[in-house]
Amino acid sequence: MTTKIRALVLSLLSIQLALHAAEPYKPKRINKAVELLEQGQPVYYTTSSGGGYDEGRKLAKTWADYINYEMEHGAFDISALRAFMKGLVDAGPTRSGHRTPAVIVTLPVVASDEATRARQRVDDSTSAGYGSAWHPDVPRPVS
Repeated sequence: MTTKIRALVLSLLSIQLALHAAEPYKPKRINKAVELLEQGQPVYYTTSSGGGYDEGRKLAKTWADYINYEMEHGAFDISALRAFMKGLVDAGPTRSGHRTPAVIVTLPVVASDEATRARQRVDDSTSAGYGSAWHPDVPRPVS
């Protein structure tokens, strides 16, 4: 009788595990990096140096938790950034089920009205449903 009970318990346990494993992962946050940090996990990134739509499509399935979009040492091209973000969305979702990988845009740091307007343009470009982040040392423009 004990062998039959063990077999029954193992069968029920196997069924439960199979059902649990079949449930797809559902993101808890829009930003995977924040989700991982909340769990005490490290986050990893890759860099894009000003690519457009095709680069965004390519990086939509990246292994990285977030993408550093580099504009500090290259061309300041908002239309390329917007195309990059559209490529991420069009090729998404990510392997983890997030709409896009998180993107941090590195901007030139210049204390001028032009730099403030540039930051506002990037914020407008990336926050239209995608999300954006700012370096803590750079004051965010006030509306």
